[in-house]
Amino acid sequence: MASSQQQQYRKNGLSPPYSKMQVGTWITLPVLVLQFGIFCTPILPFALSIPITVLFFVLALACFYYGLLASIIDPMDPYLVRHLHEQQHETSSTTTDDEQARNNNTSTSNNLQQHNYIPWLSCIHKQDAYSAGSLSEAEGDDNNTKYCWVCETTVASHSMHCKYCNKCVSNFDHHCQWLNSCVGTANYPYFNRVLWSISAFLLVHISVMLGLVLDIFLKGTSERRSDAWMGDANLSILVAAVNLFFIAFDGVALSLIIQLLVFHVGLQRKGLTTYQFILDDNQKKREARKVAEERKAKRTVAIGLAKRDGNKTLAMRLQAGAYCTLCDPLPKDDVVAEQQRVRQDLSLENADTAAATTSNGDVEVVNGGDASEGLNGNGESARFG
Repeated sequence: MASSQQQQYRKNGLSPPYSKMQVGTWITLPVLVLQFGIFCTPILPFALSIPITVLFFVLALACFYYGLLASIIDPMDPYLVRHLHEQQHETSSTTTDDEQARNNNTSTSNNLQQHNYIPWLSCIHKQDAYSAGSLSEAEGDDNNTKYCWVCETTVASHSMHCKYCNKCVSNFDHHCQWLNSCVGTANYPYFNRVLWSISAFLLVHISVMLGLVLDIFLKGTSERRSDAWMGDANLSILVAAVNLFFIAFDGVALSLIIQLLVFHVGLQRKGLTTYQFILDDNQKKREARKVAEERKAKRTVAIGLAKRDGNKTLAMRLQAGAYCTLCDPLPKDDVVAEQQRVRQDLSLENADTAAATTSNGDVEVVNGGDASEGLNGNGESARFG
Protein backbone atom coordinates (compact mmCIF):
# COMPACT_ATOMS: atom_id res chain seq x y z
CA MET A 1 0.00 0.00 0.00
CA ALA A 2 1.37 3.39 -0.91
CA SER A 3 2.40 5.72 1.91
CA SER A 4 -0.46 8.11 1.20
CA GLN A 5 -2.93 5.24 1.33
CA GLN A 6 -1.43 4.00 4.60
CA GLN A 7 -2.27 7.31 6.19
CA GLN A 8 -5.78 7.39 4.76
CA TYR A 9 -7.06 3.94 5.72
CA ARG A 10 -9.66 3.94 8.48
CA LYS A 11 -8.74 1.75 11.44
CA ASN A 12 -12.22 1.45 12.94
CA GLY A 13 -15.63 3.07 13.32
CA LEU A 14 -14.31 5.79 15.61
CA SER A 15 -11.95 7.07 12.92
CA PRO A 16 -13.16 10.14 11.02
CA PRO A 17 -15.04 10.92 8.91
CA TYR A 18 -18.12 9.99 10.93
CA SER A 19 -21.31 8.97 9.14
CA LYS A 20 -24.65 10.67 9.69
CA MET A 21 -26.23 7.39 10.77
CA GLN A 22 -23.48 6.84 13.33
CA VAL A 23 -23.96 10.29 14.84
CA GLY A 24 -27.71 9.70 14.85
CA THR A 25 -27.17 6.51 16.86
CA TRP A 26 -25.02 8.37 19.39
CA ILE A 27 -27.91 10.81 19.91
CA THR A 28 -30.83 8.37 19.77
CA LEU A 29 -29.70 5.88 22.43
CA PRO A 30 -29.21 8.50 25.20
CA VAL A 31 -32.53 10.12 24.25
CA LEU A 32 -34.39 6.81 24.63
CA VAL A 33 -32.74 6.15 27.98
CA LEU A 34 -33.56 9.68 29.17
CA GLN A 35 -37.17 9.36 28.02
CA PHE A 36 -37.57 6.09 29.93
CA GLY A 37 -36.14 7.65 33.08
CA ILE A 38 -38.50 10.64 32.93
CA PHE A 39 -41.75 9.26 31.51
CA CYS A 40 -41.69 5.58 32.50
CA THR A 41 -39.71 4.81 35.65
CA PRO A 42 -41.53 7.28 37.98
CA ILE A 43 -44.96 6.16 36.72
CA LEU A 44 -44.49 2.41 37.07
CA PRO A 45 -45.75 0.71 40.26
CA PHE A 46 -42.99 0.68 42.86
CA ALA A 47 -42.78 -3.13 42.87
CA LEU A 48 -42.09 -3.12 39.12
CA SER A 49 -40.26 0.16 38.77
CA ILE A 50 -36.88 -0.96 40.12
CA PRO A 51 -36.51 -4.36 38.38
CA ILE A 52 -37.83 -3.11 35.02
CA THR A 53 -35.63 -0.01 35.14
CA VAL A 54 -32.58 -2.10 36.02
CA LEU A 55 -33.36 -4.48 33.12
CA PHE A 56 -33.81 -1.58 30.73
CA PHE A 57 -30.54 0.09 31.70
CA VAL A 58 -28.65 -3.22 31.50
CA LEU A 59 -29.94 -3.70 27.95
CA ALA A 60 -28.98 -0.11 27.10
CA LEU A 61 -25.49 -0.76 28.47
CA ALA A 62 -25.27 -3.96 26.40
CA CYS A 63 -26.21 -2.01 23.25
CA PHE A 64 -23.52 0.56 23.99
CA TYR A 65 -20.86 -2.01 24.95
CA TYR A 66 -21.31 -4.37 22.01
CA GLY A 67 -21.79 -1.47 19.61
CA LEU A 68 -18.54 0.06 20.84
CA LEU A 69 -16.65 -3.21 20.42
CA ALA A 70 -18.09 -3.77 16.94
CA SER A 71 -17.01 -0.25 15.99
CA ILE A 72 -13.60 -0.12 17.62
CA ILE A 73 -12.25 -3.54 16.61
CA ASP A 74 -10.38 -3.41 13.32
CA PRO A 75 -11.45 -6.29 10.99
CA MET A 76 -8.45 -5.76 8.70
CA ASP A 77 -7.09 -8.75 6.81
CA PRO A 78 -4.32 -10.44 8.87
CA TYR A 79 -1.93 -10.51 5.89
CA LEU A 80 -2.39 -6.76 5.51
CA VAL A 81 -1.79 -6.32 9.25
CA ARG A 82 1.54 -8.14 8.93
CA HIS A 83 2.40 -6.15 5.80
CA LEU A 84 1.84 -2.84 7.63
CA HIS A 85 3.88 -4.01 10.63
CA GLU A 86 6.75 -5.01 8.36
CA GLN A 87 6.66 -1.65 6.61
CA GLN A 88 6.74 0.13 9.96
CA HIS A 89 9.78 -1.89 10.99
CA GLU A 90 11.54 -1.20 7.71
CA THR A 91 10.97 2.55 7.91
CA SER A 92 11.88 2.83 11.57
CA SER A 93 15.38 4.34 11.83
CA THR A 94 15.63 3.93 15.59
CA THR A 95 15.15 0.16 15.67
CA THR A 96 18.36 -1.72 16.53
CA ASP A 97 19.38 -5.07 15.06
CA ASP A 98 18.52 -6.86 18.29
CA GLU A 99 15.11 -5.27 18.36
CA GLN A 100 14.52 -6.26 14.73
CA ALA A 101 15.44 -9.84 15.53
CA ARG A 102 12.96 -9.89 18.40
CA ASN A 103 10.28 -8.35 16.19
CA ASN A 104 10.86 -10.93 13.46
CA ASN A 105 10.43 -13.71 15.99
CA THR A 106 7.15 -12.28 17.19
CA SER A 107 4.19 -14.36 16.02
CA THR A 108 1.53 -12.96 13.75
CA SER A 109 -1.14 -13.61 16.37
CA ASN A 110 0.71 -11.22 18.70
CA ASN A 111 0.84 -8.65 15.91
CA LEU A 112 -2.91 -8.97 15.47
CA GLN A 113 -3.52 -8.51 19.18
CA GLN A 114 -1.25 -5.46 19.29
CA HIS A 115 -3.00 -4.05 16.25
CA ASN A 116 -6.40 -4.41 17.91
CA TYR A 117 -5.29 -3.75 21.49
CA ILE A 118 -7.73 -1.62 23.47
CA PRO A 119 -6.04 -0.61 26.75
CA TRP A 120 -9.09 0.57 28.65
CA LEU A 121 -11.11 -2.49 27.61
CA SER A 122 -8.37 -5.08 28.08
CA CYS A 123 -9.61 -6.12 31.51
CA ILE A 124 -13.00 -7.23 30.19
CA HIS A 125 -12.37 -7.97 26.52
CA LYS A 126 -10.43 -11.03 25.32
CA GLN A 127 -8.95 -11.35 21.85
CA ASP A 128 -10.97 -14.45 20.96
CA ALA A 129 -12.40 -12.79 17.86
CA TYR A 130 -9.00 -12.56 16.20
CA SER A 131 -8.17 -16.25 16.33
CA ALA A 132 -10.60 -16.93 13.45
CA GLY A 133 -8.72 -14.50 11.22
CA SER A 134 -5.18 -15.39 12.28
CA LEU A 135 -2.50 -16.12 9.73
CA SER A 136 -1.48 -19.37 11.38
CA GLU A 137 -4.51 -21.11 9.86
CA ALA A 138 -3.88 -19.79 6.34
CA GLU A 139 -0.08 -19.74 6.05
CA GLY A 140 1.45 -22.49 3.99
CA ASP A 141 -1.41 -22.65 1.51
CA ASP A 142 -0.91 -20.31 -1.44
CA ASN A 143 -4.35 -21.21 -2.78
CA ASN A 144 -5.92 -19.33 0.13
CA THR A 145 -4.40 -16.00 -0.88
CA LYS A 146 -4.72 -13.43 -3.66
CA TYR A 147 -3.10 -10.12 -4.51
CA CYS A 148 -4.91 -6.84 -3.84
CA TRP A 149 -3.75 -4.15 -6.25
CA VAL A 150 -5.11 -1.39 -4.00
CA CYS A 151 -3.39 -2.52 -0.81
CA GLU A 152 -0.39 -3.68 -2.89
CA THR A 153 0.07 -6.87 -0.91
CA THR A 154 -1.13 -10.47 -0.64
CA VAL A 155 -4.37 -10.95 1.29
CA ALA A 156 -6.56 -13.92 2.18
CA SER A 157 -8.81 -15.18 -0.60
CA HIS A 158 -11.92 -14.53 1.52
CA SER A 159 -10.96 -10.88 2.12
CA MET A 160 -12.40 -7.99 0.15
CA HIS A 161 -11.30 -4.39 -0.24
CA CYS A 162 -13.71 -1.77 1.15
CA LYS A 163 -13.52 1.58 -0.56
CA TYR A 164 -14.95 3.39 2.49
CA CYS A 165 -12.26 2.10 4.87
CA ASN A 166 -9.60 1.78 2.13
CA LYS A 167 -8.41 -1.64 3.33
CA CYS A 168 -9.01 -5.34 2.84
CA VAL A 169 -11.31 -6.88 5.43
CA SER A 170 -11.09 -10.50 6.54
CA ASN A 171 -14.27 -12.40 5.63
CA PHE A 172 -15.88 -9.14 4.52
CA ASP A 173 -19.59 -9.10 5.31
CA HIS A 174 -20.63 -5.49 4.70
CA HIS A 175 -19.81 -1.89 5.58
CA CYS A 176 -22.21 -0.79 8.32
CA GLN A 177 -23.07 2.91 8.25
CA TRP A 178 -24.54 2.73 11.78
CA LEU A 179 -21.20 1.52 13.15
CA ASN A 180 -19.23 3.48 10.53
CA SER A 181 -17.04 0.40 10.11
CA CYS A 182 -16.69 -2.73 8.06
CA VAL A 183 -17.96 -5.97 9.56
CA GLY A 184 -15.68 -8.97 9.19
CA THR A 185 -14.27 -11.93 11.10
CA ALA A 186 -12.98 -9.92 14.05
CA ASN A 187 -16.10 -7.89 14.88
CA TYR A 188 -18.99 -9.89 13.37
CA PRO A 189 -19.78 -11.67 16.70
CA TYR A 190 -20.20 -8.28 18.36
CA PHE A 191 -22.26 -6.95 15.46
CA ASN A 192 -24.57 -9.93 15.92
CA ARG A 193 -24.85 -9.22 19.66
CA VAL A 194 -25.67 -5.61 18.89
CA LEU A 195 -28.68 -6.73 16.87
CA TRP A 196 -29.94 -8.99 19.66
CA SER A 197 -29.33 -6.33 22.34
CA ILE A 198 -31.10 -3.57 20.43
CA SER A 199 -34.04 -5.87 19.67
CA ALA A 200 -34.48 -6.73 23.37
CA PHE A 201 -33.93 -3.09 24.36
CA LEU A 202 -36.64 -1.79 22.01
CA LEU A 203 -39.03 -4.60 22.86
CA VAL A 204 -38.85 -3.85 26.59
CA HIS A 205 -39.20 -0.12 25.92
CA ILE A 206 -42.28 -0.56 23.74
CA SER A 207 -43.93 -3.02 26.16
CA VAL A 208 -43.53 -0.71 29.17
CA MET A 209 -44.73 2.40 27.34
CA LEU A 210 -47.68 0.58 25.81
CA GLY A 211 -48.78 -0.72 29.22
CA LEU A 212 -48.57 2.76 30.75
CA VAL A 213 -50.48 4.41 27.90
CA LEU A 214 -53.29 1.85 28.06
CA ASP A 215 -53.54 2.22 31.83
CA ILE A 216 -53.71 6.02 31.54
CA PHE A 217 -56.51 5.91 28.95
CA LEU A 218 -58.37 3.36 31.06
CA LYS A 219 -58.17 5.72 34.07
CA GLY A 220 -55.98 3.33 36.01
CA THR A 221 -53.40 4.04 38.70
CA SER A 222 -50.87 5.16 36.10
CA GLU A 223 -52.96 8.29 35.50
CA ARG A 224 -52.74 9.29 39.17
CA ARG A 225 -49.02 8.57 39.33
CA SER A 226 -48.51 10.61 36.15
CA ASP A 227 -50.38 13.59 37.57
CA ALA A 228 -48.44 13.34 40.82
CA TRP A 229 -45.09 13.08 39.01
CA MET A 230 -45.84 16.02 36.70
CA GLY A 231 -47.23 18.13 39.53
CA ASP A 232 -50.50 18.83 37.75
CA ALA A 233 -53.77 16.91 37.68
CA ASN A 234 -54.17 17.42 33.94
CA LEU A 235 -50.73 16.49 32.61
CA SER A 236 -51.16 12.73 32.44
CA ILE A 237 -52.23 13.22 28.82
CA LEU A 238 -48.77 14.72 28.13
CA VAL A 239 -47.11 11.57 29.48
CA ALA A 240 -49.35 9.44 27.25
CA ALA A 241 -48.61 11.61 24.19
CA VAL A 242 -44.85 11.44 24.70
CA ASN A 243 -44.99 7.67 25.19
CA LEU A 244 -47.17 7.25 22.10
CA PHE A 245 -44.63 9.15 20.00
CA PHE A 246 -41.79 6.94 21.20
CA ILE A 247 -43.91 3.80 20.71
CA ALA A 248 -44.26 4.73 17.04
CA PHE A 249 -40.56 5.53 16.76
CA ASP A 250 -39.49 2.31 18.49
CA GLY A 251 -41.96 0.29 16.42
CA VAL A 252 -40.41 1.42 13.14
CA ALA A 253 -36.88 0.88 14.46
CA LEU A 254 -37.73 -2.56 15.87
CA SER A 255 -39.30 -3.72 12.60
CA LEU A 256 -36.12 -2.79 10.70
CA ILE A 257 -33.82 -4.36 13.28
CA ILE A 258 -35.86 -7.59 13.36
CA GLN A 259 -35.68 -7.83 9.55
CA LEU A 260 -31.91 -7.40 9.69
CA LEU A 261 -31.59 -9.87 12.56
CA VAL A 262 -33.64 -12.54 10.78
CA PHE A 263 -31.61 -11.95 7.62
CA HIS A 264 -28.30 -12.50 9.44
CA VAL A 265 -29.60 -15.53 11.33
CA GLY A 266 -30.44 -17.04 7.94
CA LEU A 267 -26.98 -16.17 6.63
CA GLN A 268 -25.35 -17.83 9.63
CA ARG A 269 -27.32 -21.02 9.06
CA LYS A 270 -26.23 -21.09 5.42
CA GLY A 271 -22.65 -20.15 6.26
CA LEU A 272 -22.76 -17.05 4.03
CA THR A 273 -21.76 -13.43 4.39
CA THR A 274 -23.91 -10.53 3.20
CA TYR A 275 -21.50 -10.00 0.31
CA GLN A 276 -21.71 -13.66 -0.73
CA PHE A 277 -25.50 -13.51 -0.49
CA ILE A 278 -25.57 -10.52 -2.84
CA LEU A 279 -23.30 -12.30 -5.31
CA ASP A 280 -25.48 -15.42 -5.24
CA ASP A 281 -28.67 -13.38 -5.54
CA ASN A 282 -27.30 -11.46 -8.53
CA GLN A 283 -26.18 -14.66 -10.22
CA LYS A 284 -29.64 -16.19 -9.80
CA LYS A 285 -31.19 -13.07 -11.31
CA ARG A 286 -28.78 -13.18 -14.25
CA GLU A 287 -29.58 -16.85 -14.77
CA ALA A 288 -33.31 -16.13 -14.74
CA ARG A 289 -32.92 -13.23 -17.21
CA LYS A 290 -30.76 -15.27 -19.58
CA VAL A 291 -33.12 -18.26 -19.49
CA ALA A 292 -36.10 -15.96 -20.10
CA GLU A 293 -34.35 -14.32 -23.06
CA GLU A 294 -33.46 -17.68 -24.61
CA ARG A 295 -36.99 -19.05 -24.16
CA LYS A 296 -38.39 -15.88 -25.66
CA ALA A 297 -36.16 -16.37 -28.70
CA LYS A 298 -37.21 -20.03 -28.98
CA ARG A 299 -40.86 -19.05 -28.64
CA THR A 300 -40.52 -16.50 -31.43
CA VAL A 301 -38.97 -19.11 -33.72
CA ALA A 302 -41.64 -21.70 -32.80
CA ILE A 303 -44.45 -19.21 -33.48
CA GLY A 304 -42.94 -18.37 -36.85
CA LEU A 305 -42.68 -22.04 -37.79
CA ALA A 306 -46.27 -22.69 -36.65
CA LYS A 307 -47.56 -19.82 -38.76
CA ARG A 308 -45.52 -20.98 -41.74
CA ASP A 309 -47.06 -24.45 -41.44
CA GLY A 310 -50.53 -22.93 -41.11
CA ASN A 311 -51.00 -24.22 -37.55
CA LYS A 312 -52.77 -21.20 -36.11
CA THR A 313 -53.88 -23.08 -33.00
CA LEU A 314 -50.31 -23.93 -32.04
CA ALA A 315 -49.22 -20.38 -32.77
CA MET A 316 -51.94 -19.02 -30.44
CA ARG A 317 -51.00 -21.53 -27.73
CA LEU A 318 -47.36 -20.50 -27.99
CA GLN A 319 -48.32 -16.83 -27.71
CA ALA A 320 -50.54 -17.55 -24.70
CA GLY A 321 -47.81 -19.70 -23.13
CA ALA A 322 -45.73 -16.58 -22.53
CA TYR A 323 -48.32 -15.56 -19.91
CA CYS A 324 -49.70 -18.95 -18.81
CA THR A 325 -47.16 -21.65 -17.97
CA LEU A 326 -49.88 -24.31 -17.62
CA CYS A 327 -50.89 -24.06 -21.28
CA ASP A 328 -47.37 -23.47 -22.65
CA PRO A 329 -46.63 -26.01 -25.42
CA LEU A 330 -42.87 -25.44 -25.17
CA PRO A 331 -41.29 -28.50 -23.44
CA LYS A 332 -40.76 -27.86 -19.73
CA ASP A 333 -37.73 -30.12 -19.71
CA ASP A 334 -35.99 -27.50 -21.84
CA VAL A 335 -36.34 -24.99 -19.00
CA VAL A 336 -34.39 -27.16 -16.56
CA ALA A 337 -31.74 -27.94 -19.18
CA GLU A 338 -31.42 -24.26 -20.05
CA GLN A 339 -31.07 -23.27 -16.39
CA GLN A 340 -28.31 -25.82 -15.85
CA ARG A 341 -26.47 -24.77 -18.99
CA VAL A 342 -26.79 -21.06 -18.17
CA ARG A 343 -25.58 -21.71 -14.62
CA GLN A 344 -22.49 -23.47 -15.97
CA ASP A 345 -21.81 -20.69 -18.48
CA LEU A 346 -22.12 -17.98 -15.82
CA SER A 347 -19.93 -19.95 -13.42
CA LEU A 348 -17.20 -20.11 -16.04
CA GLU A 349 -17.54 -16.38 -16.75
CA ASN A 350 -17.37 -15.54 -13.03
CA ALA A 351 -14.33 -17.80 -12.60
CA ASP A 352 -12.53 -15.95 -15.41
CA THR A 353 -13.33 -12.47 -14.11
CA ALA A 354 -13.59 -12.91 -10.31
CA ALA A 355 -9.86 -12.74 -9.60
CA ALA A 356 -9.37 -9.48 -11.48
CA THR A 357 -12.55 -7.90 -10.14
CA THR A 358 -12.17 -8.82 -6.47
CA SER A 359 -8.46 -8.00 -6.37
CA ASN A 360 -8.53 -4.77 -8.37
CA GLY A 361 -11.94 -3.31 -7.62
CA ASP A 362 -13.36 -1.79 -4.50
CA VAL A 363 -16.22 -3.53 -2.76
CA GLU A 364 -19.30 -1.65 -1.68
CA VAL A 365 -21.74 -3.50 0.55
CA VAL A 366 -23.40 -0.90 2.68
CA ASN A 367 -25.83 -1.59 5.49
CA GLY A 368 -27.94 1.48 6.08
CA GLY A 369 -30.68 0.12 8.29
CA ASP A 370 -32.72 -2.01 5.93
CA ALA A 371 -30.66 -1.67 2.76
CA SER A 372 -27.39 -3.20 1.56
CA GLU A 373 -25.58 -2.31 -1.65
CA GLY A 374 -22.72 -4.12 -3.32
CA LEU A 375 -20.82 -4.98 -6.44
CA ASN A 376 -21.10 -8.48 -7.80
CA GLY A 377 -18.43 -10.44 -9.60
CA ASN A 378 -19.17 -8.70 -12.90
CA GLY A 379 -19.21 -5.19 -11.48
CA GLU A 380 -23.00 -4.88 -11.50
CA SER A 381 -24.73 -3.05 -8.67
CA ALA A 382 -26.89 -4.98 -6.23
CA ARG A 383 -29.29 -3.93 -3.53
CA PHE A 384 -30.81 -5.72 -0.56
CA GLY A 385 -33.64 -4.21 1.41
